[in-house]
Amino acid sequence: MVILSLVSYFYALFADNPYVAAVLAGMQSGVAAVIVDVVLNLGMGVVKTKRLAAGCHHGAAFAAAISGVNVIYIILTSGVIGVICAIAGRGRKPMLLDLFLCFVQVGLFSIGGGYAAMPMIQALAVEHYHWLTMGEFTDLMTIAEMTPGPITVNSATFVGIRMAGIPGALVATMGCILPSLIIVSLLVAV
Repeated sequence: MVILSLVSYFYALFADNPYVAAVLAGMQSGVAAVIVDVVLNLGMGVVKTKRLAAGCHHGAAFAAAISGVNVIYIILTSGVIGVICAIAGRGRKPMLLDLFLCFVQVGLFSIGGGYAAMPMIQALAVEHYHWLTMGEFTDLMTIAEMTPGPITVNSATFVGIRMAGIPGALVATMGCILPSLIIVSLLVAV
C-alpha cells in the first residue's frame, strides 16, 4: 500500500512529463505481451484438456472482445457457460473437501502476505496433491498477480476452478479466507 501510494503520488506529479509517458508506454507494451502470453498458454491448456466445446467458447469470447462488446457481458456470459459446464460435469468425483482443507492450511499457516503463501501453495498443489504442474503453477502466479485482489485468494480461486469448477473455486476461496475471518472475529469480540 505504501509503495502504491508513493507511485500514485509521483505519477500525479510527473504524468505530463514526456519521459515518464514514454516509460509508461513501454511498460504497457510489456504488460500486454505478458497478458497475451498467459492467455494463450492458459487457453491452449484448456483447449487440449476440454476439446472442442472449450475451444468454441474461447473463440466466441475472443471474437466478442475484439468486436467491442462490453467486457462485463463477456465475463457474465462466460460465467453462465461455466456453470452449465459444471452442471454437465457433475458425474466426476469432486475433491471439494481436499480443496477446502488445503486452503484452510494456507490461510492459517502462511504469515507474511501473499508471496509468503506461494511456497506453501506450491508444496500442496504441485508436490503433495499433484493438482498442477510447475508450469501451471507459474501461470497461476502470473494470473493471481495481475488480477485484482489478494494473490493468495486469487490463487485459491484459480486452483479451485482448475480442479472442480465453480464449486471448487468457492470452496477453495472460502477455505483460504475462513481462518482470517475467524481470528479477526474473535479479536473483535474480545
